[in-house]
Amino acid sequence: MPTGGIAYFLLLILGATTAEELNPFARTSLRSSEIHSKLLIDDSGAVNQLVKNNETGPEKDQNTTEEGSWWENERYLTAACTGGASGCQTCKDATTCETCTNSATDIPDDAGGCTASTIEHCSMVASGDGDTCVACIDGFTVHGSGASCCDDKCSTCGTSSSDCTACIDGTHMSAAPDCECPEHSTLTGSDCVPDNGYYFSDATTCAECDPKCDTCDTSDGTSCTACTDTTHTSAAPDCECPDHSTLTGSVCVPDDGYYFSDATTCAECDPKCDTCDTSDGTVCTACTDTTHTSAAPDCECPDHSTLTGSVCVPDTGYYFSDATTCAECDPKCDTCDTSDGTVCTACTDTTHTSAAPDCECPDHSTLTGSVCVPDDGYYFSDATTCAECDPKCDTCDTSDGTVCTACTDTTHMSAAPDCECPEHSTLTGSVCVPDNGYYFSDATTCAECDPKCDTCDTSDGTSCTACTDTTHTSAAPDCECPDHSALTGSVCVPDNGYYFSDATTCAECDPKCDTCDTSDGTSCTACTDTTHTSAAPDCECPEHSTLTGSDCVPDNGYYFSDATTCAECDPKCDTCDTSDGTVCTACADTTHMSAAPDCECPDHSTLTGSVCVPDNGYYFSDATTCAECDPKCETCDITDGTFCTICIDKTHMLGITDCECPEHSGLFNGICIPDDGYFFDSNTSCAECEPQCATCSTTSGSTCTLSCSSPCSECQKGSTNCRACLDGFYLSGDYCLQCTIPNCEVCQSADICKFCSTSYYWNGTNCAPCGQNCLFCNNMQCISCQNPFIMSHTNPENCECPQGFYNNNQICTACPESCTECTSSINCTSCKNQFYLHDYGYSVNCTSCDQSTYLCGNHLERTCNKTSVGFELDFHEGKIMINFAANLGRILQKNNFIIKYGDNKTYNTSSSTLESIDSMHYYIQTTLSDCDLPIKVDLRFNFV
Repeated sequence: MPTGGIAYFLLLILGATTAEELNPFARTSLRSSEIHSKLLIDDSGAVNQLVKNNETGPEKDQNTTEEGSWWENERYLTAACTGGASGCQTCKDATTCETCTNSATDIPDDAGGCTASTIEHCSMVASGDGDTCVACIDGFTVHGSGASCCDDKCSTCGTSSSDCTACIDGTHMSAAPDCECPEHSTLTGSDCVPDNGYYFSDATTCAECDPKCDTCDTSDGTSCTACTDTTHTSAAPDCECPDHSTLTGSVCVPDDGYYFSDATTCAECDPKCDTCDTSDGTVCTACTDTTHTSAAPDCECPDHSTLTGSVCVPDTGYYFSDATTCAECDPKCDTCDTSDGTVCTACTDTTHTSAAPDCECPDHSTLTGSVCVPDDGYYFSDATTCAECDPKCDTCDTSDGTVCTACTDTTHMSAAPDCECPEHSTLTGSVCVPDNGYYFSDATTCAECDPKCDTCDTSDGTSCTACTDTTHTSAAPDCECPDHSALTGSVCVPDNGYYFSDATTCAECDPKCDTCDTSDGTSCTACTDTTHTSAAPDCECPEHSTLTGSDCVPDNGYYFSDATTCAECDPKCDTCDTSDGTVCTACADTTHMSAAPDCECPDHSTLTGSVCVPDNGYYFSDATTCAECDPKCETCDITDGTFCTICIDKTHMLGITDCECPEHSGLFNGICIPDDGYFFDSNTSCAECEPQCATCSTTSGSTCTLSCSSPCSECQKGSTNCRACLDGFYLSGDYCLQCTIPNCEVCQSADICKFCSTSYYWNGTNCAPCGQNCLFCNNMQCISCQNPFIMSHTNPENCECPQGFYNNNQICTACPESCTECTSSINCTSCKNQFYLHDYGYSVNCTSCDQSTYLCGNHLERTCNKTSVGFELDFHEGKIMINFAANLGRILQKNNFIIKYGDNKTYNTSSSTLESIDSMHYYIQTTLSDCDLPIKVDLRFNFV
């Protein structure tokens, strides 16, 4: 083949009618109509026609022989075949025939020629033997001794090449005659081989390999034979993505925040990146701080901020004035809140400012640069407080207010840092002012003012600007004291015995004062009476004494018990000696007492207050003598012994002044005592003792102190004789005799009975019995029966048993339980509810209604009405109430009833109706009353 470049054109022969005919790689027998021609232009410009067969496969390197040129597999020939039998159209090489001229009947043979054969799909037969195939076309295999070509999938086949009788792959193929490889696998040689990306999950099924595998072991989908991602994964069979990456589809993708630092290693993205380019960690695809950084891929923090962790943080002294801009914090802040420059997190001046977030300089100081500086006239008294400099300083040291840097008064003061005013002058405001009483005798010297001046002209000591005594002197500049006073030191002082009655006038002190306070004439500084008065300034005479002239004199009834105290004279004295209270000069009681100085009360009397008072039980029989009161008086009028003021017996006596014992009692040893046969039934009255007592206790009439004996029921007063007798006895003279009248309870005399025994009455001669079962009677007429008998309704003089009982030989015996009335134990005359009368011939009994189907009506005959609901009757003020035991559910007819009353009388019901309250409660309004009882109602249970 020429060594130079070759230009060629591919020409397609028209007439191809199918896709296979158009496909140069289709596996079909070579036909003349399917041959393509190719023009080859060599270096010399000659054009040679090359014939190409229809085999598939890529073009290989060009091979060259002496006879011509061709490409392996493409079989391009440049010379005619030189060997083999005639009839060969194309050769594979110089001695091998590839296609026959008569392709309809001939097939190349193994001797390099062409032999006629009818074996389907055979590509080469034995030389001269067209019935023996030695090679089949692609997709088919020689069967047996060469008699036929079976499909590649068949191990053996029948008359048709595709009719398999045994499969070439007995493991994976479907059963003969189909012999199909499973879906996603292809027959390769004699075996079904899974397609790329598949494996046998079982003998007849292909499944996809693990996503990490491009191809995998035919029997294990996780054991890769080739990796999906050939760049980043580990070698087969593992094919694992690097740490911090994940297989996504067929590619390893770094996890968020990671990138491939090399083919098999993931590293973290730059901190500014939340995610980054898979191959460059500094090229962000999303920013870590989405608020402050510039957009991806840069993701840069604003100037004056630094990425810290995943957030842009302003540098010291800066904050975010907006999302992407940093500005300086307020000067007071060393650092500040990231979003507010005025909210400090650390102060610039850490010594003097308040704590963050305020960082304010103290009052009276200003931030200058980064330091708080005190204002003029102020200094730091402590780290966080400014105080005024010493008044002498116009300005002072920042840390010491007494060290001046400039003086306030530049005329009189000494130089800074001392800045001292001259002696006897004081800094006032910003000027040195002479002290009171001084003036500047020259610029730096002070001298005393004239004594009358409290202050004087700053340059003339005799010209007062204020008087020393501002109260009493005349006005400045003269400053003269009033009459009767003199300047003493710096004050006008009144002369002895005088005081200032007003600011400019002197007056005499109070008489009690020898000298007094300069402004108060009654406030003594020395007393006139130095013996008895209290100390100055009061100089008061003792209580109960009065200043007379210059001496204290005791008031009437008082004397000096010591020099400064007055005490009362002895009570008997109206007045007494000034130094001895028991020596009277006048008596308190001028009527009854002996004369002064003794002043004694009479015997049996006592001085009370200023009066002689008789002792208890005494009175003044004359002015100077006491006598005993009347015996009934505990105390009496002081001038009348019979007029009591307190009774001797305070419990029983009557009256306040009379003091008389109650009737039937008398005074004995100062006590009222009841007479014989009486006792105190109250404090002021007497009552007779109980009849059996001749005498009794003073407080209890039943407690005998002397009594008469039984059968007396009452005694004669003060005697043991009888006044009345017990039952069964009668009084004969002073004695009680027994009653002998039979059945008599109380005798009036031996032959007259006053009260007969129960069930008897007095007929004039004896106690006769009442009628049968009668308890009390009047003559023969009974007025009360013995229990349980009651008065008869039919014969009021007789007694009978109550309802529900019958007379059984004078004993009331209960009727049978179901009867309300009966005449014997076997004969009922009326029944209770739920029962009716039934005559058995030998007896009449109350028989129970059948509760499941009947209910007895509430009427005299006790007949039963056919209903299952019971009812009860009640009667009140003419209204008959009918109350059923259960809800009827229906309303009764209004006029279907009969009423019986009294002795079985029929009530006219023409104007009465049965009114319903509800389906359980009814009533009938009648004109009947309680006098018409008993009342019976016969209901007809015909429902509406």
